[in-house]
Amino acid sequence: MQEFRLEADSTAGLGPLLSYLQEAVKRCRILTFTGEPGAGKTTLITQLCALLGVEEAVNSPTFSLINEYRTVSGELIVHADWYRVRAAEELFDAGMLEYLDSGVLCLIEWPSVVPEIWEHYPHMAVEIEHLQEREGRSYRVIG
Repeated sequence: MQEFRLEADSTAGLGPLLSYLQEAVKRCRILTFTGEPGAGKTTLITQLCALLGVEEAVNSPTFSLINEYRTVSGELIVHADWYRVRAAEELFDAGMLEYLDSGVLCLIEWPSVVPEIWEHYPHMAVEIEHLQEREGRSYRVIG
């Protein structure tokens, strides 16, 4: 299992992390993003989507549960936010398992809400934490 770490004081310092994730999605089609509210999960996903060729607005699917984006080359990217999910059945009803099984790129915020699902789906985990000693964030990618 590979691990990548980065500390960044601003979104401008995320270049190495974004490059790593851009390469990672070629071999791993499910990325999960964890961190406290406001840690920067959606911001990181927005930047990754732009790097992958999404030209439309990327925003948090907190209320819709799932947003779909297309890259300029037509590739589908699924952005899900499971913060409001309380049971795996909600994911089944929303069609999330079909996305996970399809091989499209899935970017999922708050994956720990339904932990039992990860026994069946290999994924790469991105953990984001606020740095205590200074302004900025720590990023850890596992997988």
